[in-house]
Amino acid sequence: MSFAGGVIAVMLLGGGLAGLAGGIEVLGVHYRLIEGFSQGFGFTAVAVALLAATSPLAVIPAALFFGFLQAGSLAMQREVGVPSSLVYVIQGLSIVFVLCAIGLDNRRQRV
Repeated sequence: MSFAGGVIAVMLLGGGLAGLAGGIEVLGVHYRLIEGFSQGFGFTAVAVALLAATSPLAVIPAALFFGFLQAGSLAMQREVGVPSSLVYVIQGLSIVFVLCAIGLDNRRQRV
């Protein structure tokens, strides 16, 4: 099997298992679809992967960074009055800065 075929097979397997887990949760546990069922873990995982810049060891601090931001957002709102949606701005800016740094590094290597 080629590398591209292996990547596609793993992606299909991962998507199928995620769909199966969601179907079991909705149909087997709650017996109905609940509003707010999905908490956006998949989107957070993509952001963590972008922040980790395809480095498996960098995933751990990136995930901790996002976790600390999410956990502290409600405390910030309660104690200081900062809107909890500011966390999304911080996450987005951190991803943009990391991607810009990667792009500049790639550009320097080509020149």
